[in-house]
Amino acid sequence: MSREAALLRLRAGGAAVTACDWHAAALARAVAAGLPPECVIPWDGRGMPVPAGSADVGMVDLAHIAGRASFTLAVSLCARALRPGGRLLVCGGNADGAGGAERRLREWFDGALVLAYGGGRRILESRVPAAASVAPPAPVAAEDVRLAGAALRLHPAEGVFARGLPDAATEQLVRAAADTAARHACDVGCGGGAAGIALLARGAARCAFVDENLLALEVARRNLELNGLLPRAEIVAADAALAVPGGPYDVVVCNPPFHDGPSPDPALGRAVVHRAWAAVAPRGRLFVVGHRFLRYEEEVGSLREVGGDRAFRVLAATRPAAGGAGRSGGRRGEP
Repeated sequence: MSREAALLRLRAGGAAVTACDWHAAALARAVAAGLPPECVIPWDGRGMPVPAGSADVGMVDLAHIAGRASFTLAVSLCARALRPGGRLLVCGGNADGAGGAERRLREWFDGALVLAYGGGRRILESRVPAAASVAPPAPVAAEDVRLAGAALRLHPAEGVFARGLPDAATEQLVRAAADTAARHACDVGCGGGAAGIALLARGAARCAFVDENLLALEVARRNLELNGLLPRAEIVAADAALAVPGGPYDVVVCNPPFHDGPSPDPALGRAVVHRAWAAVAPRGRLFVVGHRFLRYEEEVGSLREVGGDRAFRVLAATRPAAGGAGRSGGRRGEP
């Protein structure tokens, strides 16, 4: 049973149900499944999203949680929302980190009962005592970094890809795209916003920052503010595997995800590349970075390697001018 189906069944039984998530895609799925919009609460890391001590049961699905920091954050929210003696339910498989989650629940709450087990998945229950408190990951001081020659200050953030800081792939991506003149750029799957911020610092007039992770977008907003670039930015909460809003853009940079939570899903990255290409303006350019084993040129046939290192490669494609001959940027096999 999906998380959305479980929430709807609880609501049908008379329970007051609230879905709180920092993933825009999960919130959209809950509404699409039939949960009323007023029962769906987006959370970007600022403040307590639901009243403290207001819930009897809290649920965390490990299939949608990537990493220990995100799990700690989700449990800390549930613990604050639960009444004393409330039930915290955690479900997931071994591949999702259920074993580690069970150990941490026992540490935090002095117990974790296995309610059900089957098919490699388990449901864990902990009772949250009145004195229980799980501290969310603590904020970390901003760091000075250089990205493709641009001097930036960035906030590290637990629970955001690469802690919101540029990794080797981001460095390669920005180096490839940095000398391309951009009036209106877009950082697709922006995370903490490092790539788009570097493009702004190197002369882009404007940049849209697109991500479905609301925590990441809040980090990007803080980083833009810290670097004095927020007035030239647009922050867009959207699932880039479905659409990249606000285009067309003359430069699009993208480090696509290829995991859904802890599970590998290469099709996710290909879908993001396809949508990113659709947002490129005529004569505009798409830059994509990924591990060398990822074949994004199978999604956009005109992608060609323009940079990289032993681990990563940067691919780029230029959309033909409007009315130009051919569709060199389409999927392979498209007419």
